[in-house]
Amino acid sequence: METNRVNGMIEVSVSVLGELEKCERCFWLYTRGVHKPQLFPSVLNAMDKLVKEDAIRRTRSGEMIRWLHGDGVLIGIDKQLQAVHGGVMLKGILDGLVKRRDGYVVIDFKTSASPYDLNKANHYYQTQMSAYAYLCEANGYRPVVRGELIFYCPSILSDKTATFEIFNVPTIIDMDKVEKLLERANMIAQMPTPPAGSCEWCRYREAAARYE
Repeated sequence: METNRVNGMIEVSVSVLGELEKCERCFWLYTRGVHKPQLFPSVLNAMDKLVKEDAIRRTRSGEMIRWLHGDGVLIGIDKQLQAVHGGVMLKGILDGLVKRRDGYVVIDFKTSASPYDLNKANHYYQTQMSAYAYLCEANGYRPVVRGELIFYCPSILSDKTATFEIFNVPTIIDMDKVEKLLERANMIAQMPTPPAGSCEWCRYREAAARYE
């Protein structure tokens, strides 16, 4: 099967770029139109929508946004951006973008039982937040001074309402890492055969194949 390209260029989302870090074989399969199953509970989609709607409503009415501190101003929700590097078009939709006196802050909303500590947050989300920052700077929103994960964590539940605690967790931004991943993505996409797999999905497929 031919590599998925648009106008001769590979297109990848921010989430797919993150998958490349986890498994080059799964990324190679993605470029051939083979996508692994996505397990994302609908309740998280609903929560994400409500959080964004609340931020938009509060911005329009001039109300305080609980997670927005200092001199920051929310200038975008669901901001769609794209950038090209190394023969690959990177595309992404930012949850939020905040403008401060010293630059821009990339915002991503998370719903979780509890907030991640700094090490865990950067382990799981550094690539994602760096890719969003890269998109911002490529589209004129510069400099990006930091990324912030906004965790909504349920604390009280009643018959009609739920109360959430909100935690801001900063993330490290690494633009060079994003460019190296994009260059790697182009190289892998051009391979005639898939590279070795390294994720649990690949191990599962290999184990299941022994019984077919």
